[in-house]
Amino acid sequence: MKNKFKLGDEVRIIANESDSLNAIGDIGHIVKISNQDQSFRVKVEGGADYSIWHEESDLELINKNK
Repeated sequence: MKNKFKLGDEVRIIANESDSLNAIGDIGHIVKISNQDQSFRVKVEGGADYSIWHEESDLELINKNK
């Protein structure tokens, strides 16, 4: 399965079903992609530490990393 996100992509959190301290609407960057469990690690500047998202549908692409 091909991920729709790549490392460095800027994303907005549009759903938060996990225990993340980041809020819906926060913007961050993809800093790690795990193909093993299809998760994305997102770093939100000025927000909580890194958070992990397991659903691509919980994130919205803002700017693609070129």
